[in-house]
Amino acid sequence: MMPCVWSLAIPQFKAAVKAQASSASRTSTAKEATKSRPPHARSIKAIHRNTSDRAGHTPAIKWLQGQRLAFEVRPYAYVERGGAVNSAHVLGLDPYAAVNTLVMQGELGRAVVVLMHGNAEVYTKALAREVSCKTVTTCLPKEANKDSGYVVGGTSPFGLRKDMPVYVETSVLALPMMAINAGKLGLLVLVDPTCLLRLGAVAVQCAKPKTLRWQLMH
Repeated sequence: MMPCVWSLAIPQFKAAVKAQASSASRTSTAKEATKSRPPHARSIKAIHRNTSDRAGHTPAIKWLQGQRLAFEVRPYAYVERGGAVNSAHVLGLDPYAAVNTLVMQGELGRAVVVLMHGNAEVYTKALAREVSCKTVTTCLPKEANKDSGYVVGGTSPFGLRKDMPVYVETSVLALPMMAINAGKLGLLVLVDPTCLLRLGAVAVQCAKPKTLRWQLMH
């Protein structure tokens, strides 16, 4: 497995989870005290409110809020065809933890969502074996947009327009946190990857290193 060096510790995220667990027992005096706490001690609710306003309430953000998950929105300057590697670079993240959301299809045209590390690509032959298909190919942008409800480049596995099977590279689930599209160009969310299991995501092993040609192009 490629090493994962998550460069953002995000104490705000960890403190938020602890704050959520103890919120039921807080007294009114404690609530007053939280007003003077530093930013890293804000509650999950505060993170949702502040970040979702910037996100424009995309279907992905609404889904995360509906699941009452801790997450943080990170806007960035979108670059066409830059992919997860570009967004990771701009935000100072490890590309291994920046997850691409790909809409692919089998030979019968059934669309599926595949989640892959930003510094890896999908080995389609291995994926085809995992999903019991003869072949798997990337959907054309027009079809991907239609099925997901998002524009390619901002596709998120959360809040999809159509109910599609979701497959995730096994090692993604082992990350302490992932950065993934929030349903809009130039917008990511930092979230615990185990939330993907709430989508019914199936773990697969189909990763391979980016080709030299791809690396030279980017």
